[in-house]
Amino acid sequence: MCTTKRGKIVGYCANELPCCDFTAKNTGSCGTVRVGSSSSPSAVFQSPDYPDFSSGDLNCNFQFDISNVSNKGYDGIQLNFEDAYMEGPGFARHSPCETDMIFIRGFKYWQPPAWCGNLTGYVAVIDKTKNTAFLKVVNILALMSGFRYKWRISVSLIKRSATSKNSETEMENMENELYPSPNINYADIQPQPEVRQSESRSNHRSRFHTKRHAPIFSDNSEDEEMDPIAEPFIVNGEDTNITDVPWQASIRTFYPDSFLKMASKTINNTDKFNQEKEGCSMEGRHFCGASIISNKHVLCAAHCFHGMTKLYGFKRLDHVKVFLGETDLCEDDLVKYGRKSQNYSIDKIIFHYGYDDIILMHDVVILKLKEKIKFNDYIKPIALSKRNKVYYGQQAKSSGWGLTNLTAKGASLPTILQSTGKMFVENKTYCDAFLEKGWAASKSLMASYPKYYNAYESVFCTSSKNDSISKLVGSGDSGGSIIVFDKTHDPPLPVQIGIVSYGLDGLESKREHDNVFVDFFQSVSFYRDWIDLAMSV
Repeated sequence: MCTTKRGKIVGYCANELPCCDFTAKNTGSCGTVRVGSSSSPSAVFQSPDYPDFSSGDLNCNFQFDISNVSNKGYDGIQLNFEDAYMEGPGFARHSPCETDMIFIRGFKYWQPPAWCGNLTGYVAVIDKTKNTAFLKVVNILALMSGFRYKWRISVSLIKRSATSKNSETEMENMENELYPSPNINYADIQPQPEVRQSESRSNHRSRFHTKRHAPIFSDNSEDEEMDPIAEPFIVNGEDTNITDVPWQASIRTFYPDSFLKMASKTINNTDKFNQEKEGCSMEGRHFCGASIISNKHVLCAAHCFHGMTKLYGFKRLDHVKVFLGETDLCEDDLVKYGRKSQNYSIDKIIFHYGYDDIILMHDVVILKLKEKIKFNDYIKPIALSKRNKVYYGQQAKSSGWGLTNLTAKGASLPTILQSTGKMFVENKTYCDAFLEKGWAASKSLMASYPKYYNAYESVFCTSSKNDSISKLVGSGDSGGSIIVFDKTHDPPLPVQIGIVSYGLDGLESKREHDNVFVDFFQSVSFYRDWIDLAMSV
């Protein structure tokens, strides 16, 4: 009777009789929905009982046919999760979706990882690339078996706006007006000399500020100094001022007190990881950096927001704010420096459709703000690298509030903004050697799988050799920028060339006991077309 009345058996009651919940309807299958035409390049896909919750086994296949409109001047597709609540991934770190999952399909010989969790406010953007060349029908496959779920996803074709198509020139013109000549001696900048690749094992380190991003590829090292910290920061950097890096943003969470009490036990279980020091008046909890790229958009790393476990799901938009114009996280900049910071709520979080949380591929996200940013002398956008640009051998600069030491014993989170200008962009041979060890797969092998066509081309790396002092990014710096100065402009123009993503480390063969740490960044040059398209959402 329970199932025939569209109820759900939820366990056993008295006398070992099954208990039935008639509010949890077993919805069965909603079949196949097929939409799409040249006159209406948009559609909505929603759960059977929406806006009410559904429950039980469900198999839905939504097909968005774009075969007749794919050559009508559209540049991509957006999947807007207007309202989406599902069971998240498992409890273990980097667990896949278990109970509820939504797949984006239609790609030839591959598909992106499944989506699950609380996705309200998130957007997946698909651009035209080699991986999507054969995309004629977008399939959204919903496989559900949880107790409570619902979703409403709007799917539509999108075009790059005229602004984004001309954004390179417009941004450069704006930067020339906004930026004074930087205080740097360009005559001192020298290309980084060639450095031999390490022969030892590698360790993949995320640049996100929580201990849940432990090493993905463990080196099983006996060096206890290195094991506890598995994330990125400005190591051996120096105090700086927001006026030197006015594009820098601090992304912060504003969780309920009950959650913070739990998080303080699991994440910040020692004082050295705790930014909430005595006398610190910081609003919220800093967890990632980002960069201003327009008056409504901030560029960041996807792993800062992606849901990895049931306890650490996708960041809720109403729990996150973007802070701009701050130098000291713990003191009021208005009192200390005479400058008032700004903070903004997020309207949408725009993901790359192919983001992979295991190897941090396509680790790029754009935050669309609810209000326009008010620019001033210490809050300004950064110019983005042009398409197909390479920067091998150039000296670069990064900034953030991440950890300042690689070892657990010396690790600390600064309250003053840190920066370093002693990072050098390495050549592809050097970077690829580290990736091959970290991913345990050769470049040619990975390129033979459609999903990984551009795994090597989409990132670049930096290293730092200044006698015995390394300059790196660290935990809490994820999502921040790495920049170079374009000296063809007068004054030289700061240009963002990468997004802080992860790091690999190993033993330098020529110095037996010295560790080499190489930071990897998502290439802005590679993702420039996707970024421009996502800004049109």
